[in-house]
Amino acid sequence: MKNLLKSALVLSVTSALLAPSAIAATYEVIDLGLVDTVKHTYGVEASVDGKAILSGIGGYNFPIQHEFLDEDDYDDIVRYAEITHEKIFYLVDIIDEDALRAGEPVPNDLSWLLMWMANKGGTTYQKISDTFIFTRNANNETSAPLTIFDQF
Repeated sequence: MKNLLKSALVLSVTSALLAPSAIAATYEVIDLGLVDTVKHTYGVEASVDGKAILSGIGGYNFPIQHEFLDEDDYDDIVRYAEITHEKIFYLVDIIDEDALRAGEPVPNDLSWLLMWMANKGGTTYQKISDTFIFTRNANNETSAPLTIFDQF
């Protein structure tokens, strides 16, 4: 009797779990190509003719508007790195200050610049966001970034 009751319980649970899966929707996964400028990418919208909009996070070589930074800003970035570099285990102090001031920072120095800008308030400095938008046409195999900067 005990085994019969267990079998009936297992059968009812199994049938309850299988019933909804019989009417589940099916989806087609389409490879939209590699976007090698960001770490993680996913499709936002796609049309039947092959056009797509992709969103990516974790960008490499973040685009900075260096023309809006002055010498005082760069001095502040260098001081910020000197004070903070021992607290962040994956970064060292500024490696190439001349390249930073020229607008071509090495990856370590770019990280300091991004952290400094992220900590600045107000509307004086470029806002830092880790989300990127890409468009993909039906004819090409690669995705092009959609870069938008505010104009003064």
